[in-house]
Amino acid sequence: MTDSGILEELLEQRAEIDPGELEGLRLRVKHRFIEAVRDLLAANRAAVREIAGARVLLEALREMPAVRVAIATCGWAETAQVKLRAIGVDTEGLGFASASDAIARTKIMQLSEQRALRGTPAMSRTYFGDGAWDKRASAEL
Repeated sequence: MTDSGILEELLEQRAEIDPGELEGLRLRVKHRFIEAVRDLLAANRAAVREIAGARVLLEALREMPAVRVAIATCGWAETAQVKLRAIGVDTEGLGFASASDAIARTKIMQLSEQRALRGTPAMSRTYFGDGAWDKRASAEL
C-alpha cells in the first residue's frame, strides 16, 4: 500500500512491457501523478484535509526537547510534501521518508526514524497512523 508498491504491482501485471523500458515508464508515471496532485490542489485546496488535530500534535511534539518527530508516508515524497504544505505542516528539521525511499511501509518507517534520530538511540517509540496497515506495520517492527 505505497505509491511505489502499487505501481510495481501494476507493472508486474503487464507482461508485454519490455524490461528495458520499465525505469523510464516508472519515472513517467510518477511525474504524471505528481503533476496531477499539484493540479488538483491548485484548483481545489480543500481536496486535502488535515486529520483532526494532526498539525497541532506535531507542533506540540516538536516543542519537546527530548522528542524527535518523524513522518513516514507511503506516498511519493513530492506529493506528500505538497499535501503537507497544503495543511500547514512544515517538515523542515523532521525525519521524513516516503515511498520515494522504499517500497515497504516498514522500511519507510525505519528510514524516517533514522533521519529523525541522527544517530541518537531511541529510548522509546510511539507511532500515530490513520489506517489498519499502520497498526500492522508498527506491530511488525
